[in-house]
Amino acid sequence: TDVISNFGTSRAAKLFVLLALSRSGEMQRTQLADLLWPDDFYDSTRLRLRQEIHRLKRALEPAGDWISASTNSVSLDRSQLAIDLHALGRLDGKCPLPEGEFLPSWDDAWAVSERRNAEDIRVRAAIATATQKLELGNTQGALAAVSQLIDRHPLHEALRMTAVQAHARGGSLAAAVAEYQDYRKHLKEQMGREPSAAAIAAIQALEVGSPVMENSPVTSWPRLPDPTEEIIGRTELIARTETTLENSRWASLTGPGGIGKTRIAYEVAGRSRIRAAFVSLTELAANGDWVHSTLGQLGIDSPGQDNDQHFLASILNSEPTLLVLDNAENLPTGQRGQITQLLKAAPLVHILTTATHPLRQEGETVIAVGPLEDNGIELLMATARRVRPLVMNQPDSVEMLAEVAKRLDGYPLALRLAAARLRLLSPTQLLGSLDRLDGTDSRLPERHRSLLSAMSSSIEALSADGRELLTRIAIFPGGLGMDFAERVLGDLNYLMLLEQLLDAALVNLDEEANPVRLRLLGPVREYVRGSLASQEIARREAKMLSHCSLWLREIGTGPDAPMTQPVFDALNSETSNLLAALELAITSEPDLAVEMAAALHRQQIARGRAWDFALSLERIDQSAVSPGCITDLLLTLAALHIGAYREDRVPELLERATAAGLDLNQFARYQILTAFCAFRRHFDRDESFHVVALEAAQASGNEYLLGQAHFLSAMVAIYRQDPPSGIRHLSIAFDVFRSLKANFDAGDAGLRLAFQLWTAGRRDESRAVLDE
Repeated sequence: TDVISNFGTSRAAKLFVLLALSRSGEMQRTQLADLLWPDDFYDSTRLRLRQEIHRLKRALEPAGDWISASTNSVSLDRSQLAIDLHALGRLDGKCPLPEGEFLPSWDDAWAVSERRNAEDIRVRAAIATATQKLELGNTQGALAAVSQLIDRHPLHEALRMTAVQAHARGGSLAAAVAEYQDYRKHLKEQMGREPSAAAIAAIQALEVGSPVMENSPVTSWPRLPDPTEEIIGRTELIARTETTLENSRWASLTGPGGIGKTRIAYEVAGRSRIRAAFVSLTELAANGDWVHSTLGQLGIDSPGQDNDQHFLASILNSEPTLLVLDNAENLPTGQRGQITQLLKAAPLVHILTTATHPLRQEGETVIAVGPLEDNGIELLMATARRVRPLVMNQPDSVEMLAEVAKRLDGYPLALRLAAARLRLLSPTQLLGSLDRLDGTDSRLPERHRSLLSAMSSSIEALSADGRELLTRIAIFPGGLGMDFAERVLGDLNYLMLLEQLLDAALVNLDEEANPVRLRLLGPVREYVRGSLASQEIARREAKMLSHCSLWLREIGTGPDAPMTQPVFDALNSETSNLLAALELAITSEPDLAVEMAAALHRQQIARGRAWDFALSLERIDQSAVSPGCITDLLLTLAALHIGAYREDRVPELLERATAAGLDLNQFARYQILTAFCAFRRHFDRDESFHVVALEAAQASGNEYLLGQAHFLSAMVAIYRQDPPSGIRHLSIAFDVFRSLKANFDAGDAGLRLAFQLWTAGRRDESRAVLDE
């Protein structure tokens, strides 16, 4: 009965624990040495083990003879010991649960394993104790036996279901369901899976057998609607909806018609572990009573009392219930607050609403329903296989259908209406007929027979400012970056309006873009543009052109300016809008088109689009370009031809540029382009165009052009096998580009310089350049 707290050393204590917990009380010396000194060989630990055995025997006095040692093994006489962990392991419910952690602070691998084993025994003992108490009718004692361990092991199913049984036998079905739902929530969040089939069956049995259910006035709960199509591309959204319902009890799916809100609601209701009821408010009159309509659809006769809402709450609260209210935008404004009142009056009720816009009531958590997760290609393929199975065997079918999905931006209704046309059209023909999608599928509700009718109610319900903001965004094909939004939307209260449009899923937020971008789904954008007269579109596009051209001037890009990383990133983020604006300028303002092209051409070369960009500029009516701009156009075209490795026309373009007249910067650009073209086409000739280019760049006083001229001179010197000159010119170019923060030019020059230095045996200098 003595308490031993000092074993002399921690290893002596560990030796005692190892022997006590071993299967027979006896262990081999080699095994003990390996566990106590895992990093040493046995030959070096034999003496230390002998010393620890001696210390242990001395600590156990007067019972030191419990320890015996032979040449090969060490044993402990356990007949005189009562080992609590072994008693606990019998699971008879009689051994009190020890407090605290087993073998605390010991981090040996074997100790960690024993600690886990002890915790498992503790859990099983707690369940055995709780089960005994339940058999005796002591539900509070049963809960006390498992509650502390549930805090430490929230994912342990046996612990959780024991607590569920205790709550249920104590007469609280709501607490039992709440315990189960909390377990299910933790399991999904941390493990990504559902409870076992046995646990699901157990909770369902409790619900069905509940005495509360027997008193319910509902004799036959209506079946949920059967969806007409499978659910595709909504895995994340369904999981988010289920989590929201568990945490806040009211989830509101919002978005334009045809985006798939009702289908998601069907799926969530069908997967619900609690009773689910589906109520459609589509036909609700403007002054209709939604409570009365709900009772009717549930097959419940109103008792004719003044307060049907209270009666509905009592019906739904008879057991945990998920109530789905579809098309809740039809709720009269004055009745929307009744949903919040219902939640307060019926704590076992969860509500899922679908609506084009948020109801904006207390307790509502808005989930905006956007495009399908995979851009809709899987849904389009599945529908295509159903209406025309052989279409997938045609050449290029998959590629064409992928382009259709991209054009329709993952909009479910648009994808289904488009796929239905495959009965008559090939995928290629379908791609060319997406301008007006009308449906003939009788399974679709009337409001979804055409994409226009599906979206109209969502957009027409917006305020005048909301529609104006949506229209301005629709004019920009690439959407709007938030840094650009102030310029375009600044005269409106746009931040508040954007919040409303995001909640209605009419505007999407591309959070992966930098900066964050606002964009419309393709069908929404086409609908908004289609509602405008041609003159109005022209007026708004002219405004877009003005915004884009002014922005290009402000960021400071141009043929004589360095391309810094921030400028390159900014141009990339707005490329779609800038190219659309350039297209407008080509036909309406040629001089402005030349200015924009000169600012954009180096970015287009860097993106590998030099030739396509050159072809678009060839459409500019050069006779309409002013004399002051024609030189820039010709030099830009020459640079694009060189960037596309098509130098045949470059001499003619440069000759025309000379005839048009050149200022100092243009002359330097002209000489650099001439030298590049000569080096590309006749690099085996002893020409000195690069010398003239270097002199012209020095005369211009433009640092960036000077760096380009030195870089060109270095290329010529390296080709002529003059490494010292090549290194000298590359060093100058590298320093110039770095000082101007011209990242791309500096990277090219630096890599070439490092290679030349390494080849010349100047390894330390090469490493220094690579580091920079």
